[in-house]
Amino acid sequence: VTSTIVVAGEAMLDQLWGYDSAGAGMVANVGADLRMCESLVADNGGAGIVVDGAVITLERSVIRGHSGNSQPGVGIAVLRGSEPASASIEASVIDDNEQSGLFVRGATATVSGSVISNTRTLSGSFGRGIQAQADAEGGSDVVVAGSLIAGNHEANVAAVGSRVTVRDSSLHDARDNGVDHGYAAFAGIGTGLNGELVIERTVIVGFARSGVFVIEGDAQLEGVVIENDRAAAPDWGAGVTLAGGGGYATSARIAGSAIADVELFGILLAERLVFPFE
Repeated sequence: VTSTIVVAGEAMLDQLWGYDSAGAGMVANVGADLRMCESLVADNGGAGIVVDGAVITLERSVIRGHSGNSQPGVGIAVLRGSEPASASIEASVIDDNEQSGLFVRGATATVSGSVISNTRTLSGSFGRGIQAQADAEGGSDVVVAGSLIAGNHEANVAAVGSRVTVRDSSLHDARDNGVDHGYAAFAGIGTGLNGELVIERTVIVGFARSGVFVIEGDAQLEGVVIENDRAAAPDWGAGVTLAGGGGYATSARIAGSAIADVELFGILLAERLVFPFE
């Protein structure tokens, strides 16, 4: 299919190939309930899939290669509309998209047994694997289990005014895109603006500044391994960074975890950070 697929009501799509649309590959409108299996959505001129006040279950599928025209080419966008929105992503790959592999705003999402990788930057912006953020009605809630989030730009995962839980997963090789957005700056995983991270039994390896980056938020780590930052002078590296900003409190609990092979700081506590660090 080479035009945007619009879903309303209840639908089951199996072994679908949606590609080369000038806009989004697929849009699930308010109230839709979509299940898609063993399908490919690729190389469209907008987002791969837009879930607008709808529900989607994605299984054994690939979402890749999107570049936006008037809108960013995110892999999957889950947005609270006039109705709640949610996504369940299982055994799927979201790769080589633009700005966000999975973008969740005021909605819920679960990711299990999946890969989100190699998200490209949009000019002057970021290329995050997962971006969970609040809307006017409240934050998002995202749960990641048994998954690989790797090779994304600025942060593999960012929770902005939202809650993200990561269990039994690997976060690898967060890349420096040269643009500093503060609350997730070049991190394996970051949170800010009253966001919350819960990270359990997870490995965070390879980051340009901080493995876990918390500004005005909360992080709970248990059974986490953080190692191998790639910071270079005049920049700095830290396993965990906890910093104030003035608006919300910053806090963390770290138990049964290891931090190794980082530049300058295992854990950095700062009232306020100024970049580059001096």
